[in-house]
This record gives sequence, C-alpha cells and structure tokens, in this order.
Amino acid sequence: MLVSKLILHIEDNFDNRILVRRLLQSAGYHIIEAENAYQAAASLYKYSPDLILMDINLPGIDGYTLTHKLKTIPGVSKIPIVAITANAMRGDRERSLLSGCDGYIEKPIDIDKFLDQVSDFITNHKTRDGKFEIIDYKTGTAPKGRDPRKDLQLSVYALAASDPGIWNER
Repeated sequence: MLVSKLILHIEDNFDNRILVRRLLQSAGYHIIEAENAYQAAASLYKYSPDLILMDINLPGIDGYTLTHKLKTIPGVSKIPIVAITANAMRGDRERSLLSGCDGYIEKPIDIDKFLDQVSDFITNHKTRDGKFEIIDYKTGTAPKGRDPRKDLQLSVYALAASDPGIWNER
C-alpha cells in the first residue's frame, strides 16, 4: 500500500496555492498551506512534512531567509525544501540552492511535469527517516527521553526571537 506523503506549501498568492493544492491532491498527497513565515513555523510545530515547497517572494521575510533559518532547526533541517519561484534570472537558481533549498522549480508551473518533479524529488532525496533529529548542541548527541515536539517548539520560538520582524506579517 502506498503511503501518502505530507507536503507543506508556503505561498502567499491564493491562485498559486489553489493550483498547487489541486495538482498535489489529485496525486494523493496531503497538503498543509502557509501564507507566510509565521504560519509556516506554526505548521512545522504541529506537523512533520515530507517535503516543503517554498515560494521565494513571501511578504515580510522572503523564502531565501526562511529556508536558511529552517535549515538551522533540529527536526526541520532534514526536510527537503524546493523553491518554487518566478525568479528566473541568471543566478536565481544558485541563490536558492545557496540559501539551503534542495531543489528549484520555475513558475509558471508546468502542470504536465510538476507532479513528476515532486515525486522524483521525494523519491530521490530520502534525507529523512520520519523521525525528528534531536541534538544537544553542547555534546552533539541526541539526549535520551526528550520529546521531539517540545524541542521543535523551542526551535520555532528561537527562530522568532532571532528576528522579531519575521512575525509582523500575521
């Protein structure tokens, strides 16, 4: 039996969210949607997606910065992030990858290729084992008896504290 994958789609444009939601749901994926960095962080506290689709041009904090910060959070850092962006100038792909994105899809989305791109990315980038990565920063080891969700919650709070302006776009 095929297990459905959970995808977090971070996109501020309503029409783009609808298109991606319809495409992904038609293939049996479960979707969580976030319009900005605050909603994305809240979703990551509650859910453990298999893939994050990241718009680069988000209000408040852009997708480059959010991706970079998410890659520093234990339990989130190993979730593959794919940039979905209309930024198609020379160097935009490289900038996305340098910020921590694991892949890049240009807008407008090619609806004939999109599902294959997502499927290939999930299949070929098995960087997660379905469990949270909990690391004690002082010892570099995973502490015993820790609740991964609590550590993720603390990491999300740390993300908020590192740049209070991130949450202005609620």
